[in-house]
Amino acid sequence: MLTRLAERGITDTPLHKEWAEIRQADPDEVEFCLAAARLGLDPYAEAEPYEQLIVRAANELQGNLFGDFLDAVEPATMGDALEWIRAARSTIVQATGATAAIELRQKIRAPQVSPGDRSWEKGWSQARAVRQALGLSGEEVFSLTPYISTIDGTPADRGLQAVAGTAEGAGPLAVIEPDRPISSRRFTLSRALWHYLWESEALFLVTSAYTDRQKVERAFAAELLAPADGIRELLGDAPESAVQDDLEGIADHFQVSPMVIKHQLENQLLVA
Repeated sequence: MLTRLAERGITDTPLHKEWAEIRQADPDEVEFCLAAARLGLDPYAEAEPYEQLIVRAANELQGNLFGDFLDAVEPATMGDALEWIRAARSTIVQATGATAAIELRQKIRAPQVSPGDRSWEKGWSQARAVRQALGLSGEEVFSLTPYISTIDGTPADRGLQAVAGTAEGAGPLAVIEPDRPISSRRFTLSRALWHYLWESEALFLVTSAYTDRQKVERAFAAELLAPADGIRELLGDAPESAVQDDLEGIADHFQVSPMVIKHQLENQLLVA
């Protein structure tokens, strides 16, 4: 954009001034600008009212937890969201969680991942590795209860669906909204389980964001709960002939939303 303006002899615009400020910024200021941008804010025009909250979030949340927080929350609810996460963390570190998940994490073997694999393909492979480690057939329903414990808690921001984590030596526990339908609850908890099984952070968020990592965990949850092979077996030999009643029946069997079955069909069974 600046090059195009220069070609037209246009200089000294607000854009030029902002770019000059960015180039002269120190590392801390660059980090602040990046954080503000992930919140959807213009760092130089809109972020000032939220500066203290952004700095607080950076101090209280580390690694992927900080990035996932920025990608999901509304700036206006940051303070309440941070308090909710702090309270949830206090609960999690005092809980034992679901201990069967500890053995499962040790038991699963990481699938081979090719450099060209897309995010969702990685998630599918990881889910298959979990089901294989447990000896589950394609049609068997995955029970989450042994592998992730829950405590009810209403998130302070609609972009945050659950906060979960572990105490040292314990299995995972998720703080999740109590009024979610069972299918939505199972999907959200499966996404949380992905974090525990495949990442190393002690605290993690399940959010409404659509980053590459979120795509991995969503694909993992879909394949863990409603594996494509199981859907194929339940449908018979002609998945392309499936109608809405078929999808709803299979969704009831796996205790997921019909939309999960629809996406599994479109993304795995009906591809050319």
